[in-house]
Amino acid sequence: MLASVLSFVTWTADPEIFHLGPIHVRWYGLMFAIGFCIGYLIVAKMWKKERLPEP
Repeated sequence: MLASVLSFVTWTADPEIFHLGPIHVRWYGLMFAIGFCIGYLIVAKMWKKERLPEP
């Protein structure tokens, strides 16, 4: 049943979001940058909650 349903799904996503000349932005790079920003915000919130001095 599942195999017959999956045979109708075709995944043709392009790994590249856009490019500007020699610079190519890909989905995994975007996800890495978003993860880094979310991690920074979480650590900043923890830092503020612990009332630690700013470095």
